[in-house]
Amino acid sequence: MTSPLTWKKFHPLTDQNAFICLVDSMGDDSSIVQAARVSYGKDKQADDIEIFKQAFPNEPVPENTFRNWEDGYLATNWLLPIDGKTYYEGSSSTDNIRKYDKLWKERNLETPVKDRNLIRYLLNHGHTTPFEMVEIKFMVQVPMDCWRQWIRHRTASVNEYSTRYTEALDFFQVTDPKEWRLQATSNKQGSSGYLEEGKGGANLSATEKAYHNTAKHLYQTRLDLGVAKEQARKDLPLSTYTRAYWKCDLHNIFNFLRLRMDSHAQLEIRQFANCMFEIVKSICPVACEAFEDYVLHAKKFSRMEMGVLRELLSVLPDGSIVNSDYHGREAKPSSMTDREWKEFQEKVAL
Repeated sequence: MTSPLTWKKFHPLTDQNAFICLVDSMGDDSSIVQAARVSYGKDKQADDIEIFKQAFPNEPVPENTFRNWEDGYLATNWLLPIDGKTYYEGSSSTDNIRKYDKLWKERNLETPVKDRNLIRYLLNHGHTTPFEMVEIKFMVQVPMDCWRQWIRHRTASVNEYSTRYTEALDFFQVTDPKEWRLQATSNKQGSSGYLEEGKGGANLSATEKAYHNTAKHLYQTRLDLGVAKEQARKDLPLSTYTRAYWKCDLHNIFNFLRLRMDSHAQLEIRQFANCMFEIVKSICPVACEAFEDYVLHAKKFSRMEMGVLRELLSVLPDGSIVNSDYHGREAKPSSMTDREWKEFQEKVAL
């Protein structure tokens, strides 16, 4: 399936060596709908045949009868041009033809709304198998430290640049003096804020460059002496790049994006994920809208959190909801840890 974004490189990082681009895709929003409806005996072709039977009650349905959604015609073994379009020749009455055209147009006016509602229902209720009918293939060029997190998503098909067969890519991820991040105090694996200007960032970047040059020289020296590529590479740093094809179905792409677009993800892979999402959105805009509403920007609540919410909110007989008076009470339930309580407050922005 072609797209205007095919082979267009997006550069997520300030280091322009990093990129992600769309290579190919199979399916779109309509593929999700078609897969979902076939489970209860309904799909686009079945709908077309049903409309044909209503319009031509006395005519046999030809094999492979369907109407092309893009071009607006009924494709059969017998065709008849009329009003600039092509219709079934077997009917002796143009009234039947016009009835078919009317029914088809009415169905198509309803289709976008029904399709959108179905896709949103599927994602909201966890019926994710139809989303696996869409597959998207990317090419990425990414620093090794970022790739180590990426490759943990084991549901994709991957073919990676091999430094056993080919010399390592001749560039490194470089860090601007203003981009050195500080260790987060509340998250052992995250960062928070940046090193203050004038506090050593320029020296760190200069040292980084020198280290890259040393690693590159050592690697090249080993190759020049005839050392095997598979061994010569062993001291290359994580700032080197790799390149790979990465193909995945939409269900598992959404799982990837749910984790990697999260604010707790490492900045670099989060920037890659944001670019990936824009590409995916161009292929499946309705599914991506549902993903944003029901997954990316949604929150789930534990049993204890639901208990707090029930105490905070009261439902009146008329169905309206009002805030309960929580003043002067011990807010945190004894069954919740301090961390769970803090996370709950962040969810509801208390």
